[in-house]
Amino acid sequence: MIEIRVSLHGDVHKYRRGRPDPIVERLADDATIQSLVDAIGIDPAVPISFGINGQLARRDSPLHNGDEVLILTPMEGGR
Repeated sequence: MIEIRVSLHGDVHKYRRGRPDPIVERLADDATIQSLVDAIGIDPAVPISFGINGQLARRDSPLHNGDEVLILTPMEGGR
């Protein structure tokens, strides 16, 4: 098992569901970002972006013990 810290921002913040920020998740050793998204229960139709330890990541990016993950909804608008 691995333990990671997860911060949710933007529209996905509602999936915190009263848990502390950051959320501490324990996942299987072969976990990916998608495994994390599934564990948190984020709707798969929601467009989201990811970062692992300050680097952009994809749904198939592997996770490692101690990683810090940021999940956020893309920003829109602006000029």
